[in-house]
Amino acid sequence: MLLDQMPMAGLSEATRKLVTYWQSLPQTGEFRVPERRVFQSGPVVAPYLSELFIIEWKSVDEIIIRLSGTKLDRILGREVTGENLFDLLPPELCEEEKSYYQHLKDSGCAGMLTRAAQNLNNFPIVYRTVHLPLADKEGNLKYWIGTGSMLSEEQVRSEYAGIDFTTVFELGREFFQCH
Repeated sequence: MLLDQMPMAGLSEATRKLVTYWQSLPQTGEFRVPERRVFQSGPVVAPYLSELFIIEWKSVDEIIIRLSGTKLDRILGREVTGENLFDLLPPELCEEEKSYYQHLKDSGCAGMLTRAAQNLNNFPIVYRTVHLPLADKEGNLKYWIGTGSMLSEEQVRSEYAGIDFTTVFELGREFFQCH
């Protein structure tokens, strides 16, 4: 599916604005994605910084959270900037998440991941993240910018009726070709 066909219903305003802004940026490199350095938090994005994150691929076992907005930190239960994403996840989600990020890196596509989990304060949440690829200055895919949000009770009932959320698991993953 193309990024232009990402289902925007149910996504936050921050996500919709970020996707539109990302699509307007000049594209470069093998995968034709924007460079991280051209991404600016100007008037389009600045009102939504509290919902944004930037992550950096170091290896299949290490993705560093370079920026985590304050709203995301509240959802997760504490500040997570500077931490390895995989150190924050329940062990039962790590392998699925590693395969998700490996696919993002190998394909240069955008992604959307929905999961049920306990946040870092053991509060149950249903959480959706959208990941948009960014290249380093050499054009290599190394970063993703995105948004994360909890799904409302109404969204959970409508999208996942009848599912028992007492265990941690991935609810869905979608990939979107950027071009």
